Amino acid sequence: MDSTQLMSRLTDSWIAYQELLCLRLGHVKGWLQNVALNHDTNAPKLAERTETNERYCKEWLQGMAVFGFLTYNSDSQVYTMPETHRTVLLQNDSMLCFIPYLDYMPALAAVQNQLEKACSTGDGIPFSSYGPTCVSAIGNGFKAFYKTQFCLGLEKDVPDLCKRLKLVGGKIADVGCGIGFSSIYMAEHFPLASVDSVEPDPTSREFFQRNCANFNQNEVIERIKWHQKFLGEAGLDENTYDLVTFCVCLHDIPFPVQVLKDAKKLLNPRGMVLVLEVRSENSIEDMLPTINEEGHTFNHPGRLCFGISLLHCLPTSMATPNSAAVGTGISPWQVRNFGKEAGFSGFKQLSDCGPLCRLYQLTI
Repeated sequence: MDSTQLMSRLTDSWIAYQELLCLRLGHVKGWLQNVALNHDTNAPKLAERTETNERYCKEWLQGMAVFGFLTYNSDSQVYTMPETHRTVLLQNDSMLCFIPYLDYMPALAAVQNQLEKACSTGDGIPFSSYGPTCVSAIGNGFKAFYKTQFCLGLEKDVPDLCKRLKLVGGKIADVGCGIGFSSIYMAEHFPLASVDSVEPDPTSREFFQRNCANFNQNEVIERIKWHQKFLGEAGLDENTYDLVTFCVCLHDIPFPVQVLKDAKKLLNPRGMVLVLEVRSENSIEDMLPTINEEGHTFNHPGRLCFGISLLHCLPTSMATPNSAAVGTGISPWQVRNFGKEAGFSGFKQLSDCGPLCRLYQLTI
């Protein structure tokens, strides 16, 4: 792209950044939800219904209309939310919902000074420094995927394992499970299996307990056991697990080879490890943007890797001395090599799961 195109792109990015901040403000203050519920919204009514300031409501409503997120009727002078926008802006259980990701913004902004220093010293940033909003963003951002696509992907890629778990039952260890949606929906999908959720972060446990309380199937929750420890310290029985999962977390773990060795000890003779990660490739050349014949730019899904990696995943991993410092852009070769070093003899790259993720299999 030439200098004019670059300036245009950066200007669009700056505007988009402001749009996202305004969207999050509207979500936090309840303005988005209130506009969706009512078809006669103006600034005075929105302020009254949400007990907020009318002048701020007016500015927000006007901005949302100019951004294209709300519609404005000049005759009635009211704002409404188009039906087609509701899934994206409100429905957290939909793969199309963007709202959970907005919580990344204050979390990433809060550590910018620390990150600037870390880039000079080589230090990391503790996970806890990002605060609970970041924990929420990570977990809720993947909720719809775990609910609607993850287990269906397993059925396609490892059908024999899934059949065994469904008909006979078995044991699953969900390592780095965050706020627990991966564990909850695996327990729901495999009604005879037990799930051990392994996650050392205490804030994640608080969210997990809340999610369990809101999940209206006690028979599912009763088969999930939480371990607020690292895998090697969790005390799980060796040689007894059918499946050990690492759902979008292996790249965060400071010592991936060691944790895979710990996982290998858990497996029974027919067991396997499944690693879910953001799609990446083995070379940066395969992830560069390309322009088709119509002049449209295609960005590889891995574009997501490097922003969130530099701002969050890499610094949290490097907070542990001598970390492998993998980063979100973990490649198929890296997963294979980590598995080989950990003593696994089999590696297979399985399907792409949705638009962003990819599944890998490690076997004894």
